[in-house]
Amino acid sequence: MLTELMNNTDLSPRDFPIFSDIPSYADRQKWDNIHPRMQQMYLAAAQQYLHYPYPALPAMRYFDYFSNGDRDGFENLYFERRKVVWTLTIAECMEGKGRFLPDLINGIWAITEETNWVMPAHLGFYEHDKTYEKIYDPADNLDLFSAETGTMLAWVYYLLKDEFDKITKIISHRMEFELKRRILTPFLTRDLWWMGFGKQEPNNWNPWIMSSVLPVIMIIEKDADKQKALLSKSAAVLDKFIEAYPKDGGCDEGPMYWNVSGASFMDCLGELYDYSQGQIDLYGTDFVKNMVSYIAKVYIGDCYYAAFADADAKVGINGTMLYRFGKLTSLDSVASLGISVFNPAAYIDRGTFYRQLLNILSYGEMTSLEPNHKSVQSCYLSAIQVMTARESQGTDGFFLAAKGGNNDENHNHNDVGSFIVYHNAKPVLIDTGLETYTAKTFSDKRYELWYTQSGYHNLPTINGMDQKNGRQYAARHTACLCENGVSSLTMEIGGAYDEAAGIERYQRIVSYHTCENEIRIRDSFSFAHGTGEIIENFICYHDAGMDEEGKILLTGTGDEPIYLHYDSSLLAFEKEALRLTNDRMIGNWDKDILYRVRLRLKNKAQTGTIHVTIRSGS
Repeated sequence: MLTELMNNTDLSPRDFPIFSDIPSYADRQKWDNIHPRMQQMYLAAAQQYLHYPYPALPAMRYFDYFSNGDRDGFENLYFERRKVVWTLTIAECMEGKGRFLPDLINGIWAITEETNWVMPAHLGFYEHDKTYEKIYDPADNLDLFSAETGTMLAWVYYLLKDEFDKITKIISHRMEFELKRRILTPFLTRDLWWMGFGKQEPNNWNPWIMSSVLPVIMIIEKDADKQKALLSKSAAVLDKFIEAYPKDGGCDEGPMYWNVSGASFMDCLGELYDYSQGQIDLYGTDFVKNMVSYIAKVYIGDCYYAAFADADAKVGINGTMLYRFGKLTSLDSVASLGISVFNPAAYIDRGTFYRQLLNILSYGEMTSLEPNHKSVQSCYLSAIQVMTARESQGTDGFFLAAKGGNNDENHNHNDVGSFIVYHNAKPVLIDTGLETYTAKTFSDKRYELWYTQSGYHNLPTINGMDQKNGRQYAARHTACLCENGVSSLTMEIGGAYDEAAGIERYQRIVSYHTCENEIRIRDSFSFAHGTGEIIENFICYHDAGMDEEGKILLTGTGDEPIYLHYDSSLLAFEKEALRLTNDRMIGNWDKDILYRVRLRLKNKAQTGTIHVTIRSGS
């Protein structure tokens, strides 16, 4: 798709300003017209960084990942340097007095002196492999954050090169040298796993890195032949992402990672559209429209989106970005969502620097728009087998999301057949999400982490066994029906469990019924040989308690009461507290305790049906 377009487009290196949407430093009128609130925030933040002592990046913090699995010690220092450089850059462009240039030059020098911009967690080796050259040679690899560092420096170069040259030309030259060595050389000369040329299908790394690499190519590479080769490979890499991405727009990595997969692909399209002066334009294609509309389909309310697997409960998706995407693709549902979730309390983002520049420049327009978003009441994304249904087009009432899928999805949890329930945009039955990433997160010990296991999702434990990981452990015979006031997802989930569980059939139907305003879970099972034990697990946001036999209160004080109804003659109620110890998960839920309700089959059975109903009020 992109390769064909690129071959028919003149993309010769362009003179500054390369991007019509991004003003040069000399265009004082545009910088002066940025909304006062945004200017005040950046200038106040930059003021704190005058005479700033940039943090050192000690070798022992770099090696922490290999010795104890910790990522935060090094990464926090690494990102702090970049945050300061970017803040000073934008503040200098806004103020235009040269006041921030000395501290900015110090930061650029510190970053260009770093041994490697690639994260230790992304080096693809362990110390016992003795492949130490991966640390010493920055041209050996290209990861998410080396690419982000590269694009940040490219934008700093684009905006402030002339101002640096008035002080010394060494800074601009050093940036050119390092960006060619650390970004352009490995990109052109190596076929890295995330590019999609090998057996592994590309994931969010592909567009996330490409949205960073493209500006480096466009701004730094002045040689026409080299730039053509770089852009041709860029098109080939992005085409691999297009080939692999579900055509209905569903993102199996969830809303958090859509922010750096689908949204990053849109950043790539924006960069190519602007650089080609409108010749490369995919905004009107069904593929792009479906990819963008996904985020509106899974929106719950407030800062919540329907998320499974590795995902934060609260996803800070920028409203200005969504509004822009909606306008570019003529999708009113996405543009109106952007207005609805826009945060007028201006803030400084990290990463995605092209996106940030556009958001900063259009902040004033966003403050004048009135929200009027209406959500899709039901949808089904067949490629990832996710259904959503809601009571209203606003955020009032029930929201249900359920999934089939398989247990080898990107950022996978063993969660085939799970579901979540929100009410009035507040969590009721949840997917716990993730903890802070460590070396264990993406190792062969991943499924020792409790929150990846099916027993800590809204799923059954069968004969004491939870689901297994692997693509073969999947939902079968999955079908969705959304008509006549009923949205239902039917799936056979017995195949997600090991044969040792003895389950022959386990059909789950998750449905929302508009007229009765209730959610129903219907599990029908049969064991291959003899009788078996089943425990239905429910992960609760509030301290669920028995209101009466067969009726569990799921909501807290002050909320509209939501009850889970079950057959108490068939199932026994148990409950346990889940004490959270990880700061990331605690921050996601604003509390350090969740609860697991377990409804245990009182008598083992060979066949049977379990009914659970969730409704408000009674």
